[in-house]
Amino acid sequence: MLTPAGRERMAACQYHEAQAQSLVPRKTPPLSKSAPPERHWCGADEHRGADHTIGSTTMAKMLVIYKTPADPAAFDRHYFDIHLPLAKQLPGLRRYDVSKRPIVSLSPGEIPYIVATLYFDSLDAIRAAFASEIGKACAVDRRKYAPEDDDVMMLLFDSEAM
Repeated sequence: MLTPAGRERMAACQYHEAQAQSLVPRKTPPLSKSAPPERHWCGADEHRGADHTIGSTTMAKMLVIYKTPADPAAFDRHYFDIHLPLAKQLPGLRRYDVSKRPIVSLSPGEIPYIVATLYFDSLDAIRAAFASEIGKACAVDRRKYAPEDDDVMMLLFDSEAM
């Protein structure tokens, strides 16, 4: 059972915002972009005690698009059983989403097999995560289930909530 302080920490954490809406009032972002964002220490297991920025409207994302592998069953076993748990340990990772077929493409060409989105505070945070030992291990591991550079497309970008 959550204590009132635990509920407030969850409400302040963007990751838990949806869960917390039913527990406590939602915190609103600062009205002015020049106002310094409020920070808190999240005790949630998913974040391993990460420091979060409250009211921040920017985030950096890494979009990873995988082509259909020669052996989808082997790909799935390795990706979901080995790579995904490893990647979830990346320092600074805020969230990790995976979309598996059906994926709809509005342009001609091959339909992706899996699209993964990793969320970080900044592009510098992404660079730091992949410079870490875990990040290097992720890069090596990716070659085991998607060995060719053409098997995957990776895009890094900033995004801003509108």
